[in-house]
Amino acid sequence: MKSRRKGPSLREFAWVWVWVTLAVSVAVGITITVLLWGDTPANHRDAFDIGWKSSAAVLAILAAFVTVERLRLSQREHHRQLHNDEATHINTLSSQASEQLGSDKAAVRIGGLTDLERLAEQYPTLRQTVVDRICAYLRAPYQPPSNLSALGVDARLFSVSATTDQAKQSVSAGADDEIAARRLELDVRRTAQQILHRHLRRESGAEGSSDAFWEKISVDLRDAVLVEVDFTNFQVASADFRNMIIYGVALFSWATFEEDVSFDGATFDGAAEFTGAKFQGSATFRNVTFCGDASFGGAQFGGFSTFADVTFDRSAAFTKATFGWPAEFTKATFDGPAHFASATFAEDALFTEATFDRSATFSEVQFHGDAFFGRAQFRGDASFNEAEFDVSAAFQRAMFGGPAAFTRATFGGDAWFRRATFNESARFSVARFARFAEFVEVTFEKDVSFKEAKFNGDALLGETTYKAEIALDGARVDNVKHKHAWPAGWHAEAFPHQSGTTGRLVPVAPSRDDGPREHTGDESEADV
Repeated sequence: MKSRRKGPSLREFAWVWVWVTLAVSVAVGITITVLLWGDTPANHRDAFDIGWKSSAAVLAILAAFVTVERLRLSQREHHRQLHNDEATHINTLSSQASEQLGSDKAAVRIGGLTDLERLAEQYPTLRQTVVDRICAYLRAPYQPPSNLSALGVDARLFSVSATTDQAKQSVSAGADDEIAARRLELDVRRTAQQILHRHLRRESGAEGSSDAFWEKISVDLRDAVLVEVDFTNFQVASADFRNMIIYGVALFSWATFEEDVSFDGATFDGAAEFTGAKFQGSATFRNVTFCGDASFGGAQFGGFSTFADVTFDRSAAFTKATFGWPAEFTKATFDGPAHFASATFAEDALFTEATFDRSATFSEVQFHGDAFFGRAQFRGDASFNEAEFDVSAAFQRAMFGGPAAFTRATFGGDAWFRRATFNESARFSVARFARFAEFVEVTFEKDVSFKEAKFNGDALLGETTYKAEIALDGARVDNVKHKHAWPAGWHAEAFPHQSGTTGRLVPVAPSRDDGPREHTGDESEADV
């Protein structure tokens, strides 16, 4: 870039072109004079007059050109000087801010943060750098004061997070001056968080205002310690929150993450609000601990999302959430109620070995991909009422400790319940099994109902343990000649006075064998 600018300047000051122009001007004057010379003295005077004026005109053009070039060069030099002054000013402010952030006085550190904010407001190209500096400050080791109740934060939150090293150190009683220093540092960190809050929200002010929105910013808060975060309407390009700890409420409602975001290993000691958040890239929450209520209601996951090995100590709400790519909740632990009502899974949903200690609500959920609940444990009520499984639904070895309800559920693909255990009542009333329905080696400890259920494919309900009443009243079979296995005391029969193979389940006559029977389609019509 510099050599490209120096080239024209050398040609502009090449005096040879000036001498050439002078020679040209004299030549033009002489040529015109000769051409107009004539025969009379009057003609001679006129030719000479026109000749020298022509030369003068050429010289005037040269003078104008030189003046313009000198002005342009002067402006270039002026801009270069301004750029140098600007760079010097930026370096000065940046150095001052760095010195202030390293001060042992909280007020001075706050001044350094505000200087960085002012620097970003004056020079938009430095906004990413300023955000990086602020995030770097928040990533520095910090133990909040144990007496957070006096600062507006519930002190009980620290007892919950005592499993982390930082939290263990924070609850230890220190000297009074150390506690005071931690409180002052908390004010500094809140100032840093407020700067991010002001400028990384979609509802921030217009360009030039004190709260202008900073676009296309990436945030790196790995290992950061934050207190009472308010990132409502937050909008950033990419974000890294791995191993972050947030004390108090964490607000990410209606936030937009334009690229990948990671919360792996993070700890939320208070309530975590992600209501309406948009994750346009991948969103990873591996090994995250939510000590308070976690709300993802209406959240949109546009990329791959994982909550593998996550612990929800209290309620977890994913009501009406949308998962555009595969969603993973493998080995997740829900210690409080889990709400997934009306959620949509466009691809596979993996809940393998997940644990639901209290109620789990999947009512009206749409599973457009495979749904895996193998070895999942539902220790409270489990509701899948009116859920739609478009592909396969796998519940092999799942354990239902409380009542399980699949009323009006639709299984568009194969339904696998092999070796599942239902310790309380199970309801599959009015459910529809479009393809294979396998309940082999399932244990029903209490009553189970398949009333008015519809089986369009093979149904295997025979090799199962029913320790209480089973109800199949009104259940329908699309083809009584398919390979079915029904519970003891029930068999399929074709509808009377109708052609075809559609039938219903009815109790067997008292004279029939009470053991489970498998209908293969080879029996006589009377047996059917």
